[in-house]
Parts: sequence; structure tokens; C-alpha cells
Amino acid sequence: MATEPSFRQLWGDRPLKPTAQLTDRQIRVAIEELGILLDRETAYDPAHAAYASYEVHASGDVGTIDYLTAGEGLREHRTPAGADGRIRIAPGATVRLFTKEAFELPPDVYASVIGLGQLYAAGLSVGSTYVDPGTRNRIYLSVSNVSDADVIIPVGFPIGRAQFYVLGDRAERLKRGSWRDIPYERGESSPRALAKDVDIVRSELQALRNDVAAAHLPARRSQGQPPPLGIDTSDTNRLQRQLSLLWLAVVVLAGSLAFLILPDQFWLALNGEGISPAARFVITALAPAVVVWLVAVMLKSVRRKRGPDDLY
Repeated sequence: MATEPSFRQLWGDRPLKPTAQLTDRQIRVAIEELGILLDRETAYDPAHAAYASYEVHASGDVGTIDYLTAGEGLREHRTPAGADGRIRIAPGATVRLFTKEAFELPPDVYASVIGLGQLYAAGLSVGSTYVDPGTRNRIYLSVSNVSDADVIIPVGFPIGRAQFYVLGDRAERLKRGSWRDIPYERGESSPRALAKDVDIVRSELQALRNDVAAAHLPARRSQGQPPPLGIDTSDTNRLQRQLSLLWLAVVVLAGSLAFLILPDQFWLALNGEGISPAARFVITALAPAVVVWLVAVMLKSVRRKRGPDDLY
């Protein structure tokens, strides 16, 4: 069985360090003249080789994951892009975006592919990957939408940059197989996460309760029913309440000032000096009753101004 030629054998006498990362010029030479690194018949464009990498692009294939029962791993479904040539990624979704380019790596070259910054700016989290020596296939990047809106990627849009590294020797085991299925076991939900969900639901229910109570407030007031607790009354009743409290404060202040300016003869007469014992008894008995009556009159006036349905 013939041994697959290495990059260095194909590169020949051209200058190359013992271990090297290929520049854009070296990448173009390897693809166009040597027929390695990428399949030039698939989706190669020399303009996509720049600096020290090659820009890879999204194909029309999108991989979605179907999680099976515990211990059975997962299964991937391939779905084409929409009829409009666009890939829609929903909030919270994770997909595999396959490249249009097919890799053709010699046994002494591996590639590293990183996501483009434009995808991060759009709210996508892009996983990096590496391409093993000997790979002859398209690759994919795992992309998760961490934003709260759909993100749309046109087919053919750049999604990553591939950097090619020449090893000091050929790899003994080459990549020939397909991607592996990942076995998993579904774990229990975290108590902290459940508590957070309960708090969110409780907050949403409280907000809904307030909205419903506010919507029923005008009908309840028109029927003469008191409003529910926690719902403020109208601005008119609030103004009447403030005016009533102000009036009560003025009455109390005026009464206090009146007591200060009354003559001494009034207080001597109130104490019963110079009057008969019978009159002194009547004054002593009636004075507290008069004070209580005045306070009751003022409180009744305040309640009347507040209105029958004002709870405050």
C-alpha cells in the first residue's frame, strides 16, 4: 500500500521551517499547485486566503441535535437552509454550521478553526475546533444563540478562519472516520435553578394580580364596593384627605394659641374660685365631656370628607 505523501514531500525545495504556520501565500500555493489543504473544486476562492489563515463559509446544511433517552447519546438531523437562502437560529438554540469548504489535509498538517468576531457581535457563541491530519471532509462549527432574538445568517456568510500548521513529522493515525456520537446522562435540575424559577413565577403572578385588580377598580367603585387592599384611591379623595388633615392641624393650633392668650380670670373661674361648690362640680364634670365632643366632631368631619370607599 502506497504511503500518502506528506506536505514537506510535496513542498519540495521551497523554504519551510521545521514547524511552521502557513501564510496566505503558502496556503494559496498549497491549494492551487499541490492540491492539498482544501479541495479547490468545491468552494475555493484565493481571495479568502489572507494574513495567515483561510476564511471558511456557511453552507446550506444545518445540524440540529435530537437528545435521546439516557445512555443512548444523541442523534443529529441535517436540515437545509430556508428557501430564501438564510439560516435562522432561534434564541437559546445550538446548531452545527457546516462549511462549504472541504479539507484535504496531508498526514503532517493539522488546522485550527476559530469563529469570527462578527458572529459574537450578533449574539452568537461560536465554538472553535481543530482538523486532524488526514481529514478529507467538510467540518462544522457549533453555534449557540445566547441573545433574546433570532439571528439570521445567509448561506455563504463567513463563519471562521482556518489556520494551517505543518508538523515536524507525519501523524501515525490519520482522521478518516465520521463524527462521534456523545453518550450522556440527563442530570437532575439544580435546586438553586428551581428556586430561581419559582421566584420568577411568583413575581409574574403578583404582577398579574395587580393588573387584574387595577382593571376591576373602576367597576368596584361604581358599584359602591370598597377597592382591594394595595390599590390607591383617586387623586380627588387623596386631595380631600390632605385638606382635612390640614384643617384639623389648623384647629388644634388655633385652640392651643387661644389657651395661651386667655386671661387669668378665666382659669381662676375654671378652677372654681369665687363660685359656689355646686357650680364648681358642674364645671369640673362638663369640661372633659366638652373636649371629647369637640374631638368626635372633628374626626367625623374628616371621615365625611374622605369618602365611603377610601381605605387610607
